[in-house]
Amino acid sequence: MINKKNGFTLIELIITVALFVIFSGIGVLAIQGYTLNKNLKTAARDIASDISNCRQRAVSENVNYRITFTVDASNPSNYIIEQDDGAGNFNTISTKSPSNFGADVRITNAAFFGGGTTVNIFTRGTVQSGNVQLRNSKGSTATVRVNQTGRTYVTADLQ
Repeated sequence: MINKKNGFTLIELIITVALFVIFSGIGVLAIQGYTLNKNLKTAARDIASDISNCRQRAVSENVNYRITFTVDASNPSNYIIEQDDGAGNFNTISTKSPSNFGADVRITNAAFFGGGTTVNIFTRGTVQSGNVQLRNSKGSTATVRVNQTGRTYVTADLQ
């Protein structure tokens, strides 16, 4: 008579645990990459939203706005939203940083009409056209484009 034993052998258990560890590692890396790219796109959409919001406020309040982007590889990049006080002086409303959405998100380029890093938003709803480019540690980039009518577009090249 043959004895049948129910259960797993030690080799079967080791192989199962090894496969679980391998697949878990792959899953963690995929989720980490997804999170980095999601943070990049969220930061780009936040900039586009700020431009649109300033445009709406400029029209409704009949006041000029401007957003100045700081592009500096050695320091965390940020941008300053300012409002015209009516006498041609601009007062800072807020300072924001794309790194709030991920420590690795940086503004790598900002170029607007006239060659500056400042986008001016006028009371008639027109905006200086140009773009802002962001990059994360994974090498992915997101570009916020704004045209003269104030429409913003976000495109991403994800790695």
